[in-house]
Amino acid sequence: MEKLKAALASVPDDRAVRAQVTAALHVLLAKWSPDTAQDATDDDLESVTDDEVFDIIDNEFDEFTAS
Repeated sequence: MEKLKAALASVPDDRAVRAQVTAALHVLLAKWSPDTAQDATDDDLESVTDDEVFDIIDNEFDEFTAS
């Protein structure tokens, strides 16, 4: 969690970029929600590595900054 906080703290202080990152995080959370991802289990979530989470954030952030 601390790495995620640090990564988010490094996002530029640009309202549009922060809104896009927030939207991407909402999508990510929705995919992990038991209501929308019924096959997800605690084991699935625990098996996600920090690197995988940061890859998702990096990919989303790169898409937003490239636009």
